[in-house]
Amino acid sequence: MCVLLCTDVAARGLDLPMVDWIVQFTAPISTADYVHRVGRTARIGAKGSSVIFLLPSEAGFIRQLEQDQIPLMEMTLEMVLEKLQKSGISSTKTGEKARTMEEAATNLQIRIENAVTRDKKLYEEACQAYVSFVRSYASYPKEARDVFCFKALHLGHCAKSFALRDPPSRITGIGKGQWTRKQERKDSDLKKEGKIIKAQKRRINEKGLIVSEFSSGLDGIQSQAKEAKRLKKEKEMTWNNKK
Repeated sequence: MCVLLCTDVAARGLDLPMVDWIVQFTAPISTADYVHRVGRTARIGAKGSSVIFLLPSEAGFIRQLEQDQIPLMEMTLEMVLEKLQKSGISSTKTGEKARTMEEAATNLQIRIENAVTRDKKLYEEACQAYVSFVRSYASYPKEARDVFCFKALHLGHCAKSFALRDPPSRITGIGKGQWTRKQERKDSDLKKEGKIIKAQKRRINEKGLIVSEFSSGLDGIQSQAKEAKRLKKEKEMTWNNKK
């Protein structure tokens, strides 16, 4: 069995023999593009199948296909998870097989996420794929945005679909991007601020020390002057009394 991963560049003009399945991970811009995509299979009397993954917010695309006399058969999430549960996928912690469809999906998700997290290169490729997907989704033409609306896209869920545990704001093409640069600038600013505060504290302490020493000395000089005047006055009074 062979698998060919391609973009819409391969949707037209290619006559590939014996293509059994066309799997569309993202929806095309129009129903015409959809026809060209699925037309790579079932050519010249041959049989073939096609499947397309759609988000709940993209359900309007199904109505567009139906209006153009292109009926689809729904494959529900329960149908997929039921087969996943029967596959016997086990938990990475307990080693026990999944008892429910939800457990089976969770076990599979955790296994894939662990694989991506442990492998740096795989993690970077997952980040690049996520960024490419988000950018391509944002580039849908205006006439298609009533169905493929970027604002309706849940970026956190999309990141999970690429087996990424980081928040969307942290994910970039190579793991080093806007979030990292902002964090580095923030850390740098905090360090600079800390140095400034320490310098200010030192100056305040030095100033306080100088003022306190100066004040003590001044008080001492003043008291000494007063004491000298008092003694001088006493001496004068004593001298006058002796006379």
